[in-house]
Amino acid sequence: MENAIQQANAGRSHKQGIEYQWQDALTASPIWRKITVAPMRWPKGQSIVSIQEITDQITHQIQLENYEAELLELKTNFSSLVHDLRSPLTSFKLYLDLLQKAKTGKKEKYLTIMHQEIMHMNKLVDDLLALSRLEIPDVHSLALVDIMSLVQEVVVVEQPIANDKGLTLRFLFPNEEPVWVWGQSRQLLRVVTNLVSNALRYTAVGTVTIQLKLEPEQNRVELTVSDTGIGIAPEVLPFIFEPFFRSPRAQAVTPKGTGLGLAIVKRIIALHNGSIDVFSELNQGTSFRIFLPLVRDTAVSQPSP
Repeated sequence: MENAIQQANAGRSHKQGIEYQWQDALTASPIWRKITVAPMRWPKGQSIVSIQEITDQITHQIQLENYEAELLELKTNFSSLVHDLRSPLTSFKLYLDLLQKAKTGKKEKYLTIMHQEIMHMNKLVDDLLALSRLEIPDVHSLALVDIMSLVQEVVVVEQPIANDKGLTLRFLFPNEEPVWVWGQSRQLLRVVTNLVSNALRYTAVGTVTIQLKLEPEQNRVELTVSDTGIGIAPEVLPFIFEPFFRSPRAQAVTPKGTGLGLAIVKRIIALHNGSIDVFSELNQGTSFRIFLPLVRDTAVSQPSP
């Protein structure tokens, strides 16, 4: 402010305006002021200083910028969604035309491609519906879920895929005893299936490991899914749980992914009062860790709110 007054008094500026912010001592809320300095014609060397409260103006400006950013993100996501839906339909139409004109020998090939496109579109629609329907579960819809059995079920389903790729799929656990959590079995199954199938998809050589740990002192269960795959670049790691986000490396491996899987995973875990984090190193692998509240007393009929 002193610099603005000096410039005004020296005649180098007709008017100087400064915006500054500080915190309210009582509420810790941000307060904005604008100080305007204008030189006086007489007496020379004097200035008029006005202080204007502009907190509301700045707050509205910030909100508008946030709304514009959110709108741009929604438009980008919508454009991506339209493209993802249109792409298999375009391919389907193309191969349908080819099928009508094809000789008998090529019809099976075209039918296979059409089936793949339909499956991709079906997966996209399923993921969109799953994400839109996720909400805080009614306490009466929750049940005791044995995470041990649930993971074993996933291993049985995913083992043939690991075998086909020449990968090792391991499940490490402390013992054969059930590990109970409150939740919705189908949603938790979706979480584990998504993480394991992703690990297998992005791993060309090596091992995918599922590890279950009990942490009684913290009253929680830790489930880790790790791989020796392509890894995730540090600059994109903060965005992997955003809907529709897919890294360039992931797109190179599976061009037709939906970008919704990890967003669904994070939402489901949050609705189960849990948390998820991720560690990754390029060309070394990725580890996802899930933490869920552990149930010790299975005689309790409902979880505490």
